[in-house]
Amino acid sequence: MVVAATLAPIGATPFAGLISWLGSLRPRLQKSVAEHVATDEERQVLHLIEFAASRFGDPLLHATSVDDLDDRLDALTDSPEALPCTELLAPHMPLVQASLPMSADVLLAATAGRSPEEAQGQVIEDPQRILEAWLDAQRQAAQLMWSRDATRGSEAPFAGTDLPIEIEKLIFHGLRANFCGLAIEQVFSAGRMIPLWLAGALADRLVVSARQHLRLLASLPGVSVDEAIVPGAERLDFAAIEARHQRAKAASQRSYERARARLGS
Repeated sequence: MVVAATLAPIGATPFAGLISWLGSLRPRLQKSVAEHVATDEERQVLHLIEFAASRFGDPLLHATSVDDLDDRLDALTDSPEALPCTELLAPHMPLVQASLPMSADVLLAATAGRSPEEAQGQVIEDPQRILEAWLDAQRQAAQLMWSRDATRGSEAPFAGTDLPIEIEKLIFHGLRANFCGLAIEQVFSAGRMIPLWLAGALADRLVVSARQHLRLLASLPGVSVDEAIVPGAERLDFAAIEARHQRAKAASQRSYERARARLGS
């Protein structure tokens, strides 16, 4: 049974919370590599960053319409590569966390050179507060991920395929938010411009999905999120969710067995 004490942050935190430091981490690593002073670990982390940004961020920047953007996001959430990438990044959290935290201002404004005030007008109410809380919660989950007591990725309930639908939905939003964040950071790091409609669509999906993902992060033991942002009533009771999930599975199995019995009679 999935209980609060055994929940591992690795499956709930795509890319090990990388987006929370990416704005300062990537240029720092690129500078070290260019000056031939990078360690093997720094080179490895930069390679993982470049892969994640190219694999999961770049495709969104080639969207031709809002519908096409949503189709691309859906296709990326089905990718089997996100969890292995997270597992590869997790051991490097001490190096990653040595960088300055990413600011919500960057994620909201960098897409098309807009001011934060202009960007906020295109997303849900109070987006900066939501994003700041989401980035901070991912940093906390990442801290837990490589701590001495963290559950191994292979043992993490969130890493499996048999998940309660409530948790699957929030992990889905976590992936979407991180994909949009990676795409926005790609724009920022390259100093490029994208169409205003795409900037707005990415920012909107980022904040909407970050708000949903934050419900999952706020429910993890060891992660603290202001109740003014995620009230207690919106947080997950993992034991109750798992109990409902097991009852539904048992009912489905009984229905299957009755159907087989009828066919065999």
